[in-house]
Amino acid sequence: MINSPGQFEGKVAIVTGAARGIGLAVVRELVAGGCKVAMLDIDIAELEGARSSLDPDAVSIVCCDVSDEQSVTDAFAEATSTWGPIDLLHNNAGVLVVGDVLGETDVAEFDRLMAINVRGAYLVLREFVRRLRAFDRPGSAVNTTSSGALRTAPAMTAYTMSKHAIIGLTRSAAIEYGPFGIRINAVAPGRVDTPMASAVTMPGGALATVAPRPISRMADAQEIARTITWLLSEESSFTVGSIVAVDGGNSA
Repeated sequence: MINSPGQFEGKVAIVTGAARGIGLAVVRELVAGGCKVAMLDIDIAELEGARSSLDPDAVSIVCCDVSDEQSVTDAFAEATSTWGPIDLLHNNAGVLVVGDVLGETDVAEFDRLMAINVRGAYLVLREFVRRLRAFDRPGSAVNTTSSGALRTAPAMTAYTMSKHAIIGLTRSAAIEYGPFGIRINAVAPGRVDTPMASAVTMPGGALATVAPRPISRMADAQEIARTITWLLSEESSFTVGSIVAVDGGNSA
């Protein structure tokens, strides 16, 4: 049974961008499956608020700037000290910049987007893989890309670039580390009812007039989380290097 109770018993996971949205939904799914989870986010106040609604014996919180190499190393060390070796990773932290990247987007803003979405994803996945390889352990990781990397929209150039990079990271790393029992996949969500998405889908937002297809509603974060936890689980044991679109058919 997919995402069945107890399927993650004895497993330890790290989720980045865990304070809200898809990341928090994934934490809930993992905990429900018996997993111990280290929740990483740069916003410690939001992390504390998120933890208050979860089983305190199943989660820990760690302040982490994914774009900073030392911060990532320290966060993994703290998570391992609390729970033991890490088995699973949801590499999810990211930000959104909307605007004409060639005409409007400030270079500093562009650099910040790339530092978090691309450099951050690389640093987190690298640390995860390094630790697994050091002890010859198998594992499973899911990176968050976007259906915007499969079918883009106006004013999303910088964000789309960053999410294309995640597809390249996923596929390349999957080929390199699959032979060692480390499965790496990615999920490509479409419009999801999260605070970040509301900035571009609400009236006046960059995507307010772009009609999704064929399902017109936004996804609930838990719908995306269920696919991610399936990819993390042994139920998807033959799925490696895949980019799984969960976007209501928007990229079809």
